[in-house]
Amino acid sequence: KLSPGGVVVSSIPNIRYFYALREVLIDRQWPYREYGIFDKTHLRFFTQESMVDLFDASGYDVTKMSGINGFESWKFSLLNMVLLNRIADMRFEQFVVTASPR
Repeated sequence: KLSPGGVVVSSIPNIRYFYALREVLIDRQWPYREYGIFDKTHLRFFTQESMVDLFDASGYDVTKMSGINGFESWKFSLLNMVLLNRIADMRFEQFVVTASPR
């Protein structure tokens, strides 16, 4: 429950993170770990779009979403440009999401 005017601030791992997907594709396993994206206590996994869907289904409007713990690479930037910015979210390990009740 939130106080009137309250907001939810969350940090959510991004399963579309480039290095996480690389591990799954190359190792062909889901590597549960003690921490990080593959933390063994995580019950669900999210992409940037499914984070918005989660809050929407719960009666919240996302007011801000920012990628954090990202990496910079000219090769990745070039690939993202060629793919018309379709993989921009893959450079962030997680997203900070702020949401308000509808």
